[in-house]
Amino acid sequence: MKTDITLLTEQDYMNMNLKFAYRYLTDLEIMGDMHTHSFYEYSLILSGSILHCVNGSEDILNPGDFVFIRHFDRHCYRMLPHRKCELINISFSKEYLDSALLYLNVPLRHTLLDPALPPKLPISSYSLPAFVQNHDFFNFHMPEQELVVRFRLLLLDVLSKFLLHPSPSPDPGRQKLETMFEQMNTRENIEEGLPAMLRITGFSHGHLCRVMKEALHTTPKQYLTDLRMSYASNLLVNSNMDVLSISLKVGYTSLSHFITIFKENFGITPLKYRQAHQSCGEQNMPAGKKEEFPND
Repeated sequence: MKTDITLLTEQDYMNMNLKFAYRYLTDLEIMGDMHTHSFYEYSLILSGSILHCVNGSEDILNPGDFVFIRHFDRHCYRMLPHRKCELINISFSKEYLDSALLYLNVPLRHTLLDPALPPKLPISSYSLPAFVQNHDFFNFHMPEQELVVRFRLLLLDVLSKFLLHPSPSPDPGRQKLETMFEQMNTRENIEEGLPAMLRITGFSHGHLCRVMKEALHTTPKQYLTDLRMSYASNLLVNSNMDVLSISLKVGYTSLSHFITIFKENFGITPLKYRQAHQSCGEQNMPAGKKEEFPND
């Protein structure tokens, strides 16, 4: 497993005349490597869901979630199975934060910097469009001096939201769900399926359904299907196992049912999927690597 942590610097990441940067990112562009940086940033989820791995913890971010990242935080984003995501990300130098807090004249710096995890706020669906619109000026060409003034005003508004409305206490149900996502990524738990999900969380089936619908707008059955299909497609490309063995390994005792579910997700049968992808996978596979498995 890759453990290196990349350091992103202001010089590499932003216009040094402005000392801030704006990015609109989709799931194909979101940085998935663990990193830290020499500046501050905040991210706002516009649509979809994503797993935020930060300072040894994991948190599911949904539309409207607004996260303030400190320069010392170690974090990355990981895509959830078959989930899309888009977000806006604003990075800025430390001097902007210092001057903004000095202007606000509030003794609440600890609200942003002291917590073990980055502060997070939910922006309501009613307020989200207007808040996003406040960032539109980044998309237009204007003199640098005007850009700086507009950004300083925006940052004051952003910081006021965090300072006046500190992050709520972590939701125990959400924390158990995040533990489940981490522990389900093993051969045994994927094969066991729903019983493993209930065992890890300690939830009843009904409560698990409610929590997953609220957090991810999906069901345990759909989540498990996505996880199993991802595992099955990986085995088809990176192993020589026959389709029946793969079906059993990912938790389907009926081969015909497995093929039906696979076709619903990928549009083709498992054998055609292998034929279409395996040659490409073998060309890119390191020497001696025959099979990829979830974490054990």
